[in-house]
Amino acid sequence: MALLSVPCPYCESELTHTISATWDTHFKTVRRWRLCINCAYKWPTIEVDHDQAIRMNDIARKASEKLQERP
Repeated sequence: MALLSVPCPYCESELTHTISATWDTHFKTVRRWRLCINCAYKWPTIEVDHDQAIRMNDIARKASEKLQERP
């Protein structure tokens, strides 16, 4: 398995580090706090499994279609 580097959203540096991670059993997600080594910016990420991401995409698409049907 390859390690993925999450670039900093502030300076786009690839030099980032996970400083904490927690598992949410209700939503079945992982929340990570990340730190940029380059600029010290901190930000959260939320990770979902692939099946859950597909379901969320389907729900968003259906909601968008309903909004477009409105006069």
